[in-house]
Amino acid sequence: MLQLSDQGSTEINPDYVRDLSDRELSALLKEKVNISAEQILGGINAFRIKRKRDDTTDDLKVLIEENQKALKRIYPEEKIRIIIFYQEGSQNQASLLTQIIHRLWGQSLEIWESHLVKKTHGPRVDLPDHNQKAKQRSQARVKQWSNTSNSISKSGCRTFCLVLAEEFYQSSRGKPEYDDNINKPSTYRALAGDGGACVQFLLPMKRDRKGRFKLEGFTRNAQQALKDLLSAHSGRVDEIKGKVDKGLRKIPAESRPKEIIGITIVCKQQGRIKGRIQPTVLPIATRLDVESSRCDLRYAYDKNNNIEISRWEKLPDALSAISKISPVKLARNMNSLSERFMEFVNCVISESVNSGAQPLIIIDSTNCSRLWHWLRDTDLNAENIEIETKNHMEQSWAGARIVRVRRDIPPSIIAKKERHLCLSDEKDNRTKEELNQQIPDLKLPSASSPTGLFRMTPLSAKGCMTYLSIAAVRQNFPRGLSCYRSIKAISKSTLTTLAGLEIGTLSMSDPHTGQCPTPNPLEIVVALRQEKDDPDHIAALVNSMRYVMGHYGEATMLPAPLFFERVVRDYISDFTIEEISEDEKA
Repeated sequence: MLQLSDQGSTEINPDYVRDLSDRELSALLKEKVNISAEQILGGINAFRIKRKRDDTTDDLKVLIEENQKALKRIYPEEKIRIIIFYQEGSQNQASLLTQIIHRLWGQSLEIWESHLVKKTHGPRVDLPDHNQKAKQRSQARVKQWSNTSNSISKSGCRTFCLVLAEEFYQSSRGKPEYDDNINKPSTYRALAGDGGACVQFLLPMKRDRKGRFKLEGFTRNAQQALKDLLSAHSGRVDEIKGKVDKGLRKIPAESRPKEIIGITIVCKQQGRIKGRIQPTVLPIATRLDVESSRCDLRYAYDKNNNIEISRWEKLPDALSAISKISPVKLARNMNSLSERFMEFVNCVISESVNSGAQPLIIIDSTNCSRLWHWLRDTDLNAENIEIETKNHMEQSWAGARIVRVRRDIPPSIIAKKERHLCLSDEKDNRTKEELNQQIPDLKLPSASSPTGLFRMTPLSAKGCMTYLSIAAVRQNFPRGLSCYRSIKAISKSTLTTLAGLEIGTLSMSDPHTGQCPTPNPLEIVVALRQEKDDPDHIAALVNSMRYVMGHYGEATMLPAPLFFERVVRDYISDFTIEEISEDEKA
């Protein structure tokens, strides 16, 4: 049964929590989420702000305001509801999620809490039709959801579903077993396809050996899941008009793009496909309106042996429609696959150009070059765009700008550097400027990964310009460490000189064998452009589109709106179900 949760207060006041005694804070925790302080790892101290720099109240207020503005911009006339589905015994975690949502989105959401529908999640052996194949088991799960999905469909609200589901369950065989791998895609198909909702999964809180909840990790994962659900699945993109106006400021306003369209294909396999592309692909085009930042999607698929090209729909509505497509395929053979993909591309670009939108088209050629040969390195020619059986489409597409991007293949850049060191101690009164003027006592070889946008080649004979976009990544260890040998390295200490400079300690550092985040290089090729366009400015604009996702603090692998390919993939249940079926046959 769906139950409306208590809205509570959204006022952010750290002094209120700071002034509460441990007993009062514990009682408040028990009242709001039905969890005692003793049940949480770290106890009551997990809720105390220990240092002034840990107080992010002002940042939180800004975040809440941005979240509320984004939802009002995306859904100006719609009532928004989020439903938290939780397992038996996890209602306190649903209550905690409710409080998190209130704090991050204020009163802009109506929140409901509901038990997870029985026989939709759990070990395969304990669920209906457990002896059947994947497709039959999936149909059984969707049927279990039918009453709930029908209720959501008829509610008239823009609905988001956050599903708290375990990875392991205690089975009737007396041992923990995996959640049946057909359950998750089936839930997407039921709630998104039949219910018209956006869906996101979240693992319940972990416990330590003493049974205490690991609150910190759960709240961090919960915030990320909610950001994905309410922002990424809604097509939230921030500051698009500002990026376009700034990046193309030397171009008259009436000649700037009114739409930015990303074109790609969604395949079963993520990233670059090394073998043959199968007909089971879904071509998609994602459109951003520059003025309003609205995100729309359209797609193409095979219907009764003919290509069916959808109309433009708001992203969450398109996700719901895509989740109902079965089977997901564009054609029956490779020749038809290429022809239909080019037909889709031609339709999308031509309609936008004919409407006077002067679009900026960003095409991910990582896999699409197999289906449209003009995207290949050898065939890319801004002076003769070939598509289907047509030549010189740059004349028909006058007013458009076309940029090809490619991932997985482009290399990173490694810069060889040296670290200059001076001997020092606590009595040293030399300033940083004075030290910089002295001859270093020691030079250590080091390396760095430059980030930013780099022009790789001069303008080619075919009118194209190539760039390398390298995004910065966060690192929590010193630069220059080796992964295969011990080297001299500087480690931080608490000591400082009389001038207030930190003193490091020189020692041998073991090889770094842990995980290491690496920059995400992206190749950008500016192909078709207008007479007065500067390719550097267009490339810089595309590069800046890696930093506009409202819910994401770092650069994304693909620029908006191509980023949403990742979101679309989650809603294509057919890919997962077919893969499970193939594994079971094997």
